Amino acid sequence: MNPEQIAALSAGAVAVLGALFGYLDRRQSRRADEQARQIAELQDRVGHLEDELAQSKSLFGESVRFIRILLAHIRDLGIAHQFGTPPPPTPEIPDRLREEV
Repeated sequence: MNPEQIAALSAGAVAVLGALFGYLDRRQSRRADEQARQIAELQDRVGHLEDELAQSKSLFGESVRFIRILLAHIRDLGIAHQFGTPPPPTPEIPDRLREEV
């Protein structure tokens, strides 16, 4: 092979490798963009779930407090019945729990 053929063969190999690496780079960029989109969606979903969890915890705490009030009311009813006094007024369901019931 003469030097011109070797130079042409080298230039062809460089062009093929350049095209291959360009394709791989574009493919990797698309994959990274897709992963970034998926991560953003998942972060949004996690944020939404964390908000729901906070609301559920708050509602659960309020429910437990109302159950304790009802248990005290039941105890007070028993005491009132034993002593023949009028029963205490029934506790009102909190508005937030009324919405759930």
